[in-house]
Amino acid sequence: MQSPLAACNALGYVLGFPGSAVSGLIYQRACEHVIGLQWWIALGCNFVLYASGLCVVSKFRGGDEGLRTEDSGLRGERAGLAFTSSTQSPILSPQASPLSRRQFFRRGADLAAGGVLGSGFGYSLLLEPGQIRITRRTFPIRDLPPELEGLRLAQVSDVHHGPWLSLERVREVVRRTNALEPDVILLTGDYVYESAGYIDPAIAALSELKAKIGIVGVLGNHDWWDRGRPMKSAFARYGLPLIDNARVILTRGRSLVPEAAEGLCLAGVGDLWEDIPNYDAALTGLPANMPRLLLAHNPDCAEDPKFLAGHHRVDLMISGHTHGGQVRIPGIGTPILPSRYGQKYASGLVQGPGCPVFISRGIGLSGLPIRFGVPPEIVVMELTKA
Repeated sequence: MQSPLAACNALGYVLGFPGSAVSGLIYQRACEHVIGLQWWIALGCNFVLYASGLCVVSKFRGGDEGLRTEDSGLRGERAGLAFTSSTQSPILSPQASPLSRRQFFRRGADLAAGGVLGSGFGYSLLLEPGQIRITRRTFPIRDLPPELEGLRLAQVSDVHHGPWLSLERVREVVRRTNALEPDVILLTGDYVYESAGYIDPAIAALSELKAKIGIVGVLGNHDWWDRGRPMKSAFARYGLPLIDNARVILTRGRSLVPEAAEGLCLAGVGDLWEDIPNYDAALTGLPANMPRLLLAHNPDCAEDPKFLAGHHRVDLMISGHTHGGQVRIPGIGTPILPSRYGQKYASGLVQGPGCPVFISRGIGLSGLPIRFGVPPEIVVMELTKA
């Protein structure tokens, strides 16, 4: 479950989202980064929106009350006519008019719908974001050396430590990942959210990750939005290697080295939105029979013309970024996804035009602080020889 402070921050953001979205459209920038004049525009939009909503509700309720008063008046007139033929006083004591059957069922339906919507919203805001799953996958890799058969990789993606995800939640992710006893840990970007002040605590917590062989990572778009250089410095300070537009080789002896003639290549590229992916730097000059995994925060890299033009061998691209869409509606899918290719790269294993792509649902939240039908995950990958 979300911590109380994270839940309050999340609720406040949801209430302020309409104005943030409008100001984001005006400024042509992400609505989650609302600063300066954009903040005042968002505030004004929210004031107009909620004030208008209150007026509409008030008018509707006033009209409803007027109809009920008129109806009561008609009943009173009928009662008065009935009393003219009797000796009783025509003055009636006011009584509350009973609900008609139609009103009763309508109000019951309104209450039921409100309860369902409220329960769903509360679940998506408070519960599902904290229900971290362990997803286990097996990937057959062509030319995998026998010594690397059964290699266990753990992928941690899109942690997004910030106002919606506490440092304790990051530590929980670290504890659960360490309990899996992975050989290698892959970090696929977006470690913080909204402020550079979260960088040092987040990377300090992630530095407690333990792998039998080693840890490698790449940066995501949020890491650049919240200052990429301090993020790189934090990774270096805490001894976590970044392989943006670079690579390391996992040897037959199960050690990570800069270059080798045999083994498994673990390559990485810069973020597609905020950096420049250099596929040649990451993948050229390798033996043709060396299998290779490519860490790319944004799965749209699989469709990047520069990647496809290079005709690089990639046995599996490993990505995050999309969070699975955060909301999956049965029969509809994910309404909003930060990808140019619709729902194709939402989550799971997808066949791209040049290589298979695995996309993690990630840990944290962005855009809106909710998850529904898309629980967060830590992924365990076991490699076998194809």
